[in-house]
Amino acid sequence: KAFINQNPKSKFVPQAQKAIDSLVEDNDWAIAELGDTIPSYQKYLESHKKDLHSERAKNRISYLKEKYALTDCNENPKVDCYENFLIEYPNSRNKNHAQYQIDFLNEQKEFEYYKEINTIEGFETLMAEYPEALSYYPDKLLAYINELQIAKDIYTEVLKENQPQTFQTFIELYSYSNYADSAQTILDVKEQQDWSKIKNS
Repeated sequence: KAFINQNPKSKFVPQAQKAIDSLVEDNDWAIAELGDTIPSYQKYLESHKKDLHSERAKNRISYLKEKYALTDCNENPKVDCYENFLIEYPNSRNKNHAQYQIDFLNEQKEFEYYKEINTIEGFETLMAEYPEALSYYPDKLLAYINELQIAKDIYTEVLKENQPQTFQTFIELYSYSNYADSAQTILDVKEQQDWSKIKNS
């Protein structure tokens, strides 16, 4: 700048101006890289749309947008978040991770559903739907199904015996099964019936 001011008509003014532009661009790029944020690269592009580092700035913006989008999904995992990520970034190097998370979350939702129902048939359906489980351990679940089957077989005998004390014992031993809830319901009905008889006597 000093050279141009002192020699405004020099034949070297264009070279000096080119040197100024190059130095300004390098300086602006250094600032953008130091910030390494979407706004810092966007600010660089506002002044240097077709300059030396413009493509790098655009690529870096794309990378950071993808990175932030995936981080948001990972911090608050939801199926629709990962699905939107795959729509927006179909060629992402993280697409396998996003798809895995979708499969995991869907399977986990199904597992929680069947866990709430807590029946042999429900868990067998789950294992048929997801033979290569991601969110639960098939061996442990299979062992639990066997325990439920034992509880079911014993409950069949308890129903035949139909004695309050037998129901109570079953509830204490097999409280983890949904058959215990059924046994408790029968006990409650019997208690209500006994009370009605006494109250009306």
